[in-house]
Amino acid sequence: MLDTQASNNHNSFKIKGYPGISFLYSNWTYSFLLVVQLVALGFFLQGLIIYFQYDQSSDWRVGLLWAGSIIATVSCIFISISTFANNLPFFKIGLFFVGVTLIITLLDIGLLVSTKNSNVDDLQYCSKEKSIEPSTCVKLWSQQFCGNYIVLQCAQLSRGFKKLLLSQAAVSLVQAFYIGLSLLKLFRQTKRKSSYRPLIG
Repeated sequence: MLDTQASNNHNSFKIKGYPGISFLYSNWTYSFLLVVQLVALGFFLQGLIIYFQYDQSSDWRVGLLWAGSIIATVSCIFISISTFANNLPFFKIGLFFVGVTLIITLLDIGLLVSTKNSNVDDLQYCSKEKSIEPSTCVKLWSQQFCGNYIVLQCAQLSRGFKKLLLSQAAVSLVQAFYIGLSLLKLFRQTKRKSSYRPLIG
């Protein structure tokens, strides 16, 4: 006599029997994480446009940062859809790519922080220690910044940088949750399956 205790009405990828924590890796949770990821992508795009307002086409960082953000978003969409479809093989593939994109996102954050001063130093007067007169002018990115426009551009740089950094931090946090909850889901599934060993009697 085989006693599997498994219900044929549910896909084997759906994990039951853990009401206390099962909500953590439910479809609702993955949907919420995906929404946060998409919102963070929107803020990232705003920050990218603001921070690189005058040199979007010539700064080599733009392509790297944008590509990393798109790859991260696609991987999150992929693993979410795999979860909704209860497709275990694709779910595992998605989990792997989310892990890879988390590393990419952290590298992007490091790139942003380590190269921040290159933009600020170019303006020369973003430091509060330097006074800006109406006649003070700085030529940068084929533009002439004078007087109050230098102050405005410094504020723009600061705002754009904060948007970029905070959005990337949010993306990395979302990816960390994806990885943690997905590993928990796989662990619970494996543990659940091990309890289905046939009893011969």
